[in-house]
Amino acid sequence: GTTLPSLAIRFAFSQPEVSTVLVGSNKVKNLEVAAAAIADGPLHEEVLQQLRKLAIDDPLQVDPKNWDTQYVADAKDGKKVHANTK
Repeated sequence: GTTLPSLAIRFAFSQPEVSTVLVGSNKVKNLEVAAAAIADGPLHEEVLQQLRKLAIDDPLQVDPKNWDTQYVADAKDGKKVHANTK
């Protein structure tokens, strides 16, 4: 098993277009988790493929204020669209 923070760090530096992953924390334990994740190395390709299936391709989700947005399938073409839940 792995933790979500470890998975996120390993996912980030498993991307060929990513040259640097910055990790910040105000707790030593979190930095130890990050260091351990980096020591574990990149994720295996099979894991990366599974994670890519979960991706939401929506640039709006980069902004945390949009994170409470729900995704629904558009009835016309089946594409995922977001419906703000605020």
